[in-house]
Amino acid sequence: MTEKVEERFTYTKLSGPENYRAWAAITKVTLIDKEVWDVVNGERRKPSRALELAEWNKANNRALKVLFTMISDEQLAYMVEEDSAERTWNRLKTLNRQSSDERLWQLLQEQFDIANQKSKSVEEKAQRIQNINAEIMLIDAESVLPKKY
Repeated sequence: MTEKVEERFTYTKLSGPENYRAWAAITKVTLIDKEVWDVVNGERRKPSRALELAEWNKANNRALKVLFTMISDEQLAYMVEEDSAERTWNRLKTLNRQSSDERLWQLLQEQFDIANQKSKSVEEKAQRIQNINAEIMLIDAESVLPKKY
């Protein structure tokens, strides 16, 4: 006899721009696992034929369930009338994504603050600095820093 085991994950709900990047990464992986990411990213478009439409609606609703359960009540207030997973994802991105310049300044501030973190070991501080530097390297070329830096 085979038992179906429900997977349970602990995650932080999207609360705003401060946790959007981590939330988006975790949510994308969850949507991929649920086999509905193609509906969310627009690769699988809403069909017009009834049989295909029924299948698409099921996938869209599964994606909406993931999205709506992984956002705070405050974020949900902006989405409650939405019936498209793709539009929901894009709207959440628009509402919460920081500009490259904002994120760059936030990362630079974090680097300066690391020196004052007395409770962290040198290894923890070094790892965080490496992570910050890696993220800075990924930031859009259109940042506030001149090209010569």
